[in-house]
Amino acid sequence: MNIKKYKFPLLAIAVLVTVLSCSEDYLEVEPKGTFLTENYYSNQDEAFAGLVAAYDFLRKNSGGFENMVTMMNAGSDDFYAGGGNSTDGIGIQNFSNYALNAIEMPASFWTDEYRGVNRANLMILSCQMYQWMMH
Repeated sequence: MNIKKYKFPLLAIAVLVTVLSCSEDYLEVEPKGTFLTENYYSNQDEAFAGLVAAYDFLRKNSGGFENMVTMMNAGSDDFYAGGGNSTDGIGIQNFSNYALNAIEMPASFWTDEYRGVNRANLMILSCQMYQWMMH
């Protein structure tokens, strides 16, 4: 009988404590180990690092396995794409055979260039924001 008598007040107190103990402070966590674009470009070293990051994707022209120099040469008479078989380096094989399509084209050819443009846009936007705040 005593349990029924205290059941509703105990439940109400538990709900009340749970509701009152929640706050927005627990929901907003400072990111650790990453830089935010809002506060990163605050000095010359960070601006230079952002500039290097924007140009980093141009390495696709000559660096890595499936780079633009290799692909364009495979599409010319400079060399024949060899390898283990026709699926070894499928992007290079397709350039060599003039059989390019969106599925077998290395996806990084598209995504890398857009990432570079995005980084350059962030750099320009940050510089504009910095100039606006200084005037």
